[in-house]
Amino acid sequence: HAQVLEVTNAPPITPQNLITNIFLGDGVEVLSVTYEGSSNAVGFFKDGQVAVGMERGIVMTTGRAVTQGFQFGVAEAGSVQASVDNGSNVMDPDMEAIAGGEQVFNVTKYIITFIPIADTLRFRYAFGSEEYPEYVCSDFNDIFGFFISGPGINGHYQNNAANIALIPGTNLPVRINNVNPGQVGAAGQPENCNPPRGSLSYSQYYNDNDGSGMMPVYDGITDVFTAEAIVQPCQIYTIKLVIC
Repeated sequence: HAQVLEVTNAPPITPQNLITNIFLGDGVEVLSVTYEGSSNAVGFFKDGQVAVGMERGIVMTTGRAVTQGFQFGVAEAGSVQASVDNGSNVMDPDMEAIAGGEQVFNVTKYIITFIPIADTLRFRYAFGSEEYPEYVCSDFNDIFGFFISGPGINGHYQNNAANIALIPGTNLPVRINNVNPGQVGAAGQPENCNPPRGSLSYSQYYNDNDGSGMMPVYDGITDVFTAEAIVQPCQIYTIKLVIC
């Protein structure tokens, strides 16, 4: 029998030690971890191979990571409504830039400074949203950003950071108006998915979970993507992980 997805953020788990103990594997020396947002918005998951395509890792959400009452967390079925509004008043200019200058909400953000030992960093992640599928091509557009800055990185974001949370083979950031079922949602407008504002061309990476009894709670989730960056060993780099 398949194991059931579990998510927890109870002590001794903290937003900081989620990074040092779980997110960052061998081959890096952690210098600092800064977390901005609600402590309820992050957590540790295990037994996630069936639900998300990864056995264990960290959760970041714009709602609650763990169910409390009728505020449903990640380890619930797609047939229920995921919690929304984690109460964060954090802002992030790079996410606003991806959103085309629009205001962003419910920001959950990590800033991690570290020294890599090897010359390549790889991080595996999946992106899920309760806004699938009805809000595809709407003005409501969940976004994930994975920004890296440091020697040899020359990107378009703060501190010359590059966003490496991209749809495979493209320069498109991971958001519901870029990776989706390939159809305009009931609350969407086609123009919001016309390039460069969005796309309906990457449905092969989308997995429908709307109304199902399967975990996670979100109505849609992407395949597992790999964010990769070439780095200079033994130099200082900064990663910023943001969802909003």
